[in-house]
Amino acid sequence: MNLLKSTYPRNAFVVMGIILLFSLTFIVRSSYFQHVFIVILQTITLAVSYRFITLSGQWTFAHFTMMGIGAYTSAILSTTMGYPLWISCPLGIVATCITTFLLGLLIVKTRHVYFFFATWAFAYVVEITWKKLWFPFGGFDGIRGIPKPSSWFNSEAHFYYLILVITLISVTFLYKLEKSRFGRTLVCIDENEDLAKSIGINVFIFRMLAFIIGSAFAGAIGVFYAHYAGFIAPPDFDWMLNWFVVIYLISGGTRTILGPIIGTLIFVPVMQVFAAYQTYVTVGIGLYTIFVIMVASDGIEGLIWRLRHPGEIGVSRALR
Repeated sequence: MNLLKSTYPRNAFVVMGIILLFSLTFIVRSSYFQHVFIVILQTITLAVSYRFITLSGQWTFAHFTMMGIGAYTSAILSTTMGYPLWISCPLGIVATCITTFLLGLLIVKTRHVYFFFATWAFAYVVEITWKKLWFPFGGFDGIRGIPKPSSWFNSEAHFYYLILVITLISVTFLYKLEKSRFGRTLVCIDENEDLAKSIGINVFIFRMLAFIIGSAFAGAIGVFYAHYAGFIAPPDFDWMLNWFVVIYLISGGTRTILGPIIGTLIFVPVMQVFAAYQTYVTVGIGLYTIFVIMVASDGIEGLIWRLRHPGEIGVSRALR
């Protein structure tokens, strides 16, 4: 009975939230704000999938790059090569997975800061390649005329529903996967890699799978972005943009899947509304992140948890 009492309000809240999200375009008619909602949702998927990779203790600096690989693959196949979208879109995700696998073969065995800088080097090289090669990437000018999914997708409202479904599926899938035996094994590796190895866990395989799964969702968002914007260029996937995903996660918190969602909901609307003052916004985000780290090292989510449970010591991710 107590379990039902604690679960029912939470489920009711989730259902009400989903209903609100699906009715949002009827409440907010402005195409600009609908575009902001689209950016928020695709960034939530990026941040949540990034956090999934970190469950095994690895922090990548190539998440936007993986998004770009998905975007460029689908864009090239659907424009230069004339493939229909039902082929080019899945192949964009597949290309991201293959790239992640090949990269993982080289760097997954590295740990912590070495993995981080290895992915940074990869992101930098890929961006230079996109800029220098006019064929097939279009160089600095990028790729134009990327087709829409269908004639029905002629407004921000229609794309909003598409990205909303993608985000809900992504968040639900990654949440369930984290709570599964696979997810708890990843957390075990993060908590004590040597212990995980001693009990027979293949750390390389699990970290490789986490890297591929998280990057696959980044590739899916890249595919969506390419066909939503109709134009992509190297600055859309600049390696510096990876810092923002890291900031969303650090400031929001890593305790649960809500952390990156909180970080995204705080920063992305501010960055979109005050896009004309991007320099000042970036400086403000940096200062705010430093403040959050000093006040709450485990992010806003951790701060909220401590306020709700004063005097208690937080538990590891493996026990939640």
